[in-house]
Amino acid sequence: MAPAAWKIEQDDWKLTKYYPDFQFYCVTIDQVKCSLCQACFSLCPENVFHIEDNKLVIEHEKCVNCTSCTDVCSENAIEIISDVKRKKDQIVPVHSKTCQVKETEKCHVCADRDSEWLSPY
Repeated sequence: MAPAAWKIEQDDWKLTKYYPDFQFYCVTIDQVKCSLCQACFSLCPENVFHIEDNKLVIEHEKCVNCTSCTDVCSENAIEIISDVKRKKDQIVPVHSKTCQVKETEKCHVCADRDSEWLSPY
């Protein structure tokens, strides 16, 4: 007998493969909480998030509810909602927060952020 891994490809279990015109989850980002640290960008195995023309694009149809993005979000700004409907990308203007401390002193998020990652400074 052959192991199950030989019979079925890993992506064969994903509904998104069989229904490409539908989304099964809706990923919402609270812009007030989000610091745009992009940790969710890095850890999402399905590449749901990307920035295009200074806008954050969320491709809901790619989401498989793995919760990697919600687990890594230190701001608790991401929520995944079960929502079956025709696919629709969400485009959000990229926002930048300024530190609430002092202009010369950066908050903990800005101080630890890589300067290559959309820093407002």
